Amino acid sequence: MTATDTATDTKNARTQYLVIACLGLGIFMAALDLTIVAPAFTALQESFNVSTRAIAWVIGIYALFNVLSQPTMAKLADRYGRRTIFLVDVAFFGFGSFLAFLSPNFGVFLLARAIQGIGAGGIFPTANAIIGDTFPHERRGLAYGVTGSLWGMAAIIGPNLGGVLTQHASWHWLFIINLPLAVIVFIIGLRVLPTQRAERRGNLDIRGLLFLTIALVGLMGALNEVKGDDVWGSIVSQSVFFPFFAFLWFGYLFVTAERHADAPIIPLRLFRHHDLRIADGLAVIAGIVESSLVFMPTLAVIALGFSTEKSGYFLTPAALTLGFATPVVGLLLDRYGPRPVLVGGTLITALGLFMLGTVVTNTWTFLLTLIIGGIGLSSLLGTPLRYLTANAVAPEERATGMAVLSISTNVGIAVGSALTGAIISSRHSTQPVASIHRAYIVLGFITLIAVPIAARIPRRTHAQTEAALAAAAEKKARRMERRAARQVAKSATTSTTGDD
Repeated sequence: MTATDTATDTKNARTQYLVIACLGLGIFMAALDLTIVAPAFTALQESFNVSTRAIAWVIGIYALFNVLSQPTMAKLADRYGRRTIFLVDVAFFGFGSFLAFLSPNFGVFLLARAIQGIGAGGIFPTANAIIGDTFPHERRGLAYGVTGSLWGMAAIIGPNLGGVLTQHASWHWLFIINLPLAVIVFIIGLRVLPTQRAERRGNLDIRGLLFLTIALVGLMGALNEVKGDDVWGSIVSQSVFFPFFAFLWFGYLFVTAERHADAPIIPLRLFRHHDLRIADGLAVIAGIVESSLVFMPTLAVIALGFSTEKSGYFLTPAALTLGFATPVVGLLLDRYGPRPVLVGGTLITALGLFMLGTVVTNTWTFLLTLIIGGIGLSSLLGTPLRYLTANAVAPEERATGMAVLSISTNVGIAVGSALTGAIISSRHSTQPVASIHRAYIVLGFITLIAVPIAARIPRRTHAQTEAALAAAAEKKARRMERRAARQVAKSATTSTTGDD
């Protein structure tokens, strides 16, 4: 290898580090705002003089527009370039944060949260698609591991950070901190993110987008109306039946529209990929498990006697474990493939959930369980599923594939929240500790369903891994040779023209 080759490799490595820093910070910023506002509910109620039911929309409208934005922004990224759409999403998020900071009333504040959700919804799939474009196969797992650890840490750290800022400053600081982050991400992204040639193929599928929006709103609305103290009565009530019927009807219309669209929002051919179907199925289960994180502080308060103010801090071990373990999971993905990582991670996650439902009787067992759960979640949430999706779909549809994965996770979160809330509420008044334990035991059994699903992923032996890495290296060498040949030919043409 010549000195020029060494310098080129060093420059490429430095660029990749900047790319992952930019994307990771963007993902961290967007994930943080999903949970950071929860401790500020009381302050927001007093500031805007609204009811407890109305304040729930602070998170609800952000999550809703986040889900709705994902397929749209992903499709635009596949059509018009991922760098362009990623920067647009960051700008949306920054503007929404600024508007939330300046909000004179609750209506404007909810509008600002909706704009934030649109930006965040586009950041997730577009950033993950850029990683798939930028990093070679043999380093893709590590890259997804780094961004996955930041996403997981943001989701857990958010409530603690929100509580500190609200208590010692004001709720406005929850949004002020986003502004410098958004500016940094935008500037770095403008300089280092790779450009992609726009692929404008057909008209945007507005009808499919409308049907998908109504279907998802119907599903989320139906799940949110299920009441834990009267599960069957709420299921057959109009507030659940009609939204769920809308989900089924408009879901059918969406599938029919996508079959005939020139440029569908979600091409149905994506689901022909065996690995993508597995990834989306596992994403639903992972979302159900992720929803259980919300109830862990409640367990700490009721079962262990911690104060409400301090209960959130006991999630710190899970956050730290998740942050350190997820990059290691990425390295294991690069070496052994997703099958053993997902099977092992699912079993460890189930163990942690069963422990939460049975053996947590004091602080030390609670902390041990959180560490075990953090290890399991690092191997189940996010990183392996994005790795599986990135390798399953064609590059020109990678952002759309990531959006479908995110939608599956969000559906799992909605289902898990409704299910866990129903189990806890059923006997919370008479047996509060037993009801929470029962919920985590049920979630443990649901997690075990993912084991046979993950086992269907094709096995990759060490020899196959080495062969895949060698093939990638050979392909890169051939590409470099073709590039060098074109440069020689171009130089020869230029020289001939000069002589003439």
